[in-house]
Amino acid sequence: MNADLHDRQALIADGHHRYATYRVLQRQEHETRRRTGPAGTRASGSDQRATPPTTPDTRPAPPTTYEAAGPTPQRTGAAGPRRPGPQPTHSAGEPQRPDPERADLASRHGDSAGAGRPGSAQQDDGAGTGQDAPAAGAGRSTAGPWDFGLALLVDSSAYPPDLKAIHRVIPGLPLDEAAARAKGSWRVHDYDDLTLGLAALDEAAEPAFLLAGEGGAHLLTDPDPVQLAHAMPPERSDRWSSLNTSVLSEFVMPKVWGMRDDERAVRIVHHDARAAVRLAARSGGTAVILKPLKAEEVLAVAAGGERVPRKSTSFGPKPRTGLVLRTFAID
Repeated sequence: MNADLHDRQALIADGHHRYATYRVLQRQEHETRRRTGPAGTRASGSDQRATPPTTPDTRPAPPTTYEAAGPTPQRTGAAGPRRPGPQPTHSAGEPQRPDPERADLASRHGDSAGAGRPGSAQQDDGAGTGQDAPAAGAGRSTAGPWDFGLALLVDSSAYPPDLKAIHRVIPGLPLDEAAARAKGSWRVHDYDDLTLGLAALDEAAEPAFLLAGEGGAHLLTDPDPVQLAHAMPPERSDRWSSLNTSVLSEFVMPKVWGMRDDERAVRIVHHDARAAVRLAARSGGTAVILKPLKAEEVLAVAAGGERVPRKSTSFGPKPRTGLVLRTFAID
């Protein structure tokens, strides 16, 4: 006989909650209409007598309206236009009278009405209306598995960092044009054979770059110090400005060739200089071959609170494909 007693009790409890919510909102609406006039300002005694009584809306508001309004009414510096729904406004300097029943309801149902959202329960005078309450807590994150990530711990003494270069390929820049533009600020050495050009790059002092593609290779060395100094960002450290990737992204690309080192204009090739040259030859462009950064340089830049430029290093060791991971208990 009483098999559905639990379900009926739940419906009764839910109906009581909705009715209590409706009664609180109805009293707020009635109090607001009594305090304010048609223009949203406090009405005088004569105006209140002349204004015909307004019948309050007897339809229960949906639960989402109560949650959007927040657990407590908002105060504004000056009363404004009326909004649909039971959202009260208060005149400037008018004390807000607490409602004991509403405060008790908010404390009992605070979790579902936005409790814990910064700014949803109370705002400073003149801060805004009830529309600000949901926006203030919109970016609030909750605890969950996304708060954790994976960490790969490597014994750096047994497996030291292995840094390799990331070469650039510029399809829209012919090799001859790239070398000709560089002659105004770099010393350019021409090589008919790519192998000789790569060997010369290994021996050259930094910063140095090898331009290669269809028709040979050109080694850039000894940049003009005045032009280089003017091109580097003044807020950057000398250590950061001495990196070859910094010189490429801040001087060679924008100042010498008039472009940015980004994904739209530049393609990247990891490790393999000859693969970069083949890609440049197929696209009729220029490959920029760099020497890899040293691990000490990267660590020194990081110790100074800076980051190396984008696509500066292709690093290892990396986990093997299909590596089996296991979890460990954490105290």
